[in-house]
Amino acid sequence: LMLQTGKCYTFIAESFPNVTEVEMRMKPDTGDGPLPPIFAQWAAVPMAVDSDMGPRATIGRKDACYKWEFPLPLPVRVEVTARGGNGPVAVQAYSR
Repeated sequence: LMLQTGKCYTFIAESFPNVTEVEMRMKPDTGDGPLPPIFAQWAAVPMAVDSDMGPRATIGRKDACYKWEFPLPLPVRVEVTARGGNGPVAVQAYSR
């Protein structure tokens, strides 16, 4: 996913009933190649983490959307993990 300057983003992860806890993080997407050490430290830190508990996770909910203010676009990776239970989890990204 490519974050564009000034856009407002919301990410929602929803699971089936047998998943009891979903965790979502957004990190810079640096590809698969090795990075210089200073960039590797920066890329390892999540840019946003959901604060929800339970089978649904959100980043940038309602009026608290996530805005990228840097003047250049940034590729990001949204990582979703089922921390409790097992089963499928769906993720949707919205921008405005």
